[in-house]
Amino acid sequence: MKRILVFQTARMGDMVQTSPLIAALKRKYPGVHLTAMVRRMGKAVAERHPDVDEVIVYDEEAMFRDLRSQDSDRLLRAYENAERYIERLRAGNFDAVYNCTNSIASAMLLKLAGIKTVVGAHLSDDWQFVLRGAWVNYFFTNVLHREFNDLNLCDIFLHFLENPPAPARLRFQVEEEDTAFVSTLFEEHQLRSEDFIVCFQLGASEDHKRWLEPNFAALARLLIQQYQARILLLGVKEEARFGAVFKQHAPGMAIPLFGQTTLPELAAVLERARMLITNDTGTMHVAAAVGCPVMLVSIGYVHFRETGPYGEGHCAIERRQERIGHAGSVSGKGTAESQIRPEQVFEGVKFMLARNFSEARSQTSSTVDMNDVDVYMSRFASDGCLQWYPVLPRPLAESEFLRMVYRAMWLDHLSGGKDVDKEEAGLRAILDCYRAPAFDRREISASLNQTFDQLAELAERGMMTTRELLEGLGGKMSMRRAKECVAELSRLDEETRIFGEVHPACKPLVVISRFERDNLEGADPLALARTTDQIYRDLRARARLMQQKLGRAVTVLGTR
Repeated sequence: MKRILVFQTARMGDMVQTSPLIAALKRKYPGVHLTAMVRRMGKAVAERHPDVDEVIVYDEEAMFRDLRSQDSDRLLRAYENAERYIERLRAGNFDAVYNCTNSIASAMLLKLAGIKTVVGAHLSDDWQFVLRGAWVNYFFTNVLHREFNDLNLCDIFLHFLENPPAPARLRFQVEEEDTAFVSTLFEEHQLRSEDFIVCFQLGASEDHKRWLEPNFAALARLLIQQYQARILLLGVKEEARFGAVFKQHAPGMAIPLFGQTTLPELAAVLERARMLITNDTGTMHVAAAVGCPVMLVSIGYVHFRETGPYGEGHCAIERRQERIGHAGSVSGKGTAESQIRPEQVFEGVKFMLARNFSEARSQTSSTVDMNDVDVYMSRFASDGCLQWYPVLPRPLAESEFLRMVYRAMWLDHLSGGKDVDKEEAGLRAILDCYRAPAFDRREISASLNQTFDQLAELAERGMMTTRELLEGLGGKMSMRRAKECVAELSRLDEETRIFGEVHPACKPLVVISRFERDNLEGADPLALARTTDQIYRDLRARARLMQQKLGRAVTVLGTR
């Protein structure tokens, strides 16, 4: 029997976002024994995934506290705990590990456990931190240019598995005892199944990501007035302080449930709700997993395209930014002028309640001023991955257009080719959501084509020098000339880095290529040179593919 480990020791929401990968592994390898290694906060998520056969809890925080202590007994305990984890992993006899954490600690554990086949973070034979897998490299480097990333983290994790089966969705199984708990809870608070139940999540992982309590209170009034809504306040016990502030602004308008539910019970509550209105939290991923529509108020350093709720029919609202899609650093504590207003979120709720995306877009003639915000709705695109479509029409910005081109290129390059008709249909669907572009399509085509052409030429120079180096390592040139080739490659890498800084449109390609060069495995000069040659070939291929996708996108844009 094949045995696979999925290692995900980030936050609870990250474990939910890993659930499509777990389901895909089970479908691709029928009969596989699948183990999830998680932190304690992710234990309930893993246990409620129907495809997880076994759960290992990794108490990293306690072990690291012991390691940082000045106490010799605690230090010994930390090493003993680490040894137990290593022995447990060895006893698992895993054929493969999908490491979705990408931390040095996770790589070290897997290395010490002697697991050879690792996708994700690992340590090489010479104990260097490396990342294995093309999609893993993309995941690790896209944080440096997120304004160009148009792929949800669930889809990225899913593609850690080569040619993953479709379709994909989040998984969290609600069981009878959870449903029974909710029935009792609803009876206690005189809630009926036909009530318009709306859940609020006032907390967030970081304070700057919170839409503040007075805003939620004002929104509650609008929901009660329009829909006779019953408001439930969700969160852990420590977040009850947010509920106290909410109560000051909206006394008697909500039922506080802070610390009163386990995670599975929380999921059962969300399953019964009409929607969740939330900051960027793990709760929104649980809601999406049980089919509860999510209205995400995206503020602070949040990238909803990457980390927003996965599935169709969710909405995200954010302040309109100068750099569209960047999210910026607008916090929940800004001035009234910098805030997303409650009436604007309420309009987003009405969009989400529409029967379909077309109906939502037809409601944009509201009297509420929405000119300083953007609202997006999630749907699966023709390429099979989640896409966020703007509900409010606005002129197409250059950064938006370029992000669409990058999406097409990455899905083609990293997945080994895409259906041209589906790709064109996807481009047309997203471009149709915008008004005429705020740029001249011919000018941007000419400018970007020239830029990507220059980048491809830099890559070709690297290929030529590397081929010469390979000949030298094969004994056909002097060692002195081989060293000169290495120095030339170093100068070329720096020239390429500067090119990426001067031409931001090329930065994603430059960053991942540079990362791949820094991520070389092994000490064999010949093997390193061959891998370096492939890196330059990939850089050239991506630059040329960007030209091809750009041409297709410009053509589609011109036929609208």
